[in-house]
Amino acid sequence: LAGALSSSAAVLPPDQLLADDTLAVLTIPDYPKAKAVGRECAMSRLWDDPALKPFREKFTAKLKSDMVQPLEKEFGIRFNDYRGLAQGQITLAVTRNGWDATSTQEPGFLLLVDTKDKTEVLKTNLAELRKKWVDSGKQVKTETIRNVEFTTLLFSTDDLTKTIEKVFPDPDAGTETLKSPKPTKPGKKLEWLVGQSESLFLLGNSAKEIEKVLVRQSGGSAPSLREQSSFAQQYAAEFRNALGYGWVNVKTLIDVFTQKLSAKADGDSQPGGMVPSGDKILSALGLNSIQCLAWSSQ
Repeated sequence: LAGALSSSAAVLPPDQLLADDTLAVLTIPDYPKAKAVGRECAMSRLWDDPALKPFREKFTAKLKSDMVQPLEKEFGIRFNDYRGLAQGQITLAVTRNGWDATSTQEPGFLLLVDTKDKTEVLKTNLAELRKKWVDSGKQVKTETIRNVEFTTLLFSTDDLTKTIEKVFPDPDAGTETLKSPKPTKPGKKLEWLVGQSESLFLLGNSAKEIEKVLVRQSGGSAPSLREQSSFAQQYAAEFRNALGYGWVNVKTLIDVFTQKLSAKADGDSQPGGMVPSGDKILSALGLNSIQCLAWSSQ
């Protein structure tokens, strides 16, 4: 009885957690269920077949040594610590975040994972992540959003590029060429917020977008993705009982890009030009009539 009374409230499904201006979502609403079904599919059975054991072991060992371990060393993370934490949904979303044709604001992203009864394990892992991040000399800061403490991890895209270049080296490196070397662009500063609200793990690059999720999780009234007409139609048709699904708000993306093309054409317009503008090309192809792109796994 004490355990039942102290248990946290169930996390809302992704279509109710995300805002109605979400640009794209990829989700597995119930990861353990999807994983159990996935074990029986043809590709999983092929991968687990004893005949593939030599290839499987060599492939996983190479992946671990060339990619996983360098990333763990660079960011002070042990990915094994987070295996098995997903007990509910795993949701990756791209959010509007004030992005439009006139501003320099970029879309945001959100990663949501429901850990259910593994909240204490998640809390321990996040504390260890912060400690390792500080011990490695990287910058962090603390921010509170709706009474939930988040750790902001500050790093540069150069940190990722170094690791990626080790895994996928330039095949032309060291080769003489007549072309002048490409100028090196300075790394872009990134800020990722990571935190825990009851059993929900949250990772994102916008405090404003994270706050929208926390409002809905706490029972606040705010328009959700399920109320977006284009998404609602697909949800009723194919998402309701799906093991996993993805959805992209194509209309909004095309509208913003069309506005950007129009603004650029107005600035670069020359009299007597023979090439039609980008927005006219999209219209002629009928692409500006597409509402969304959706798929699901049953």
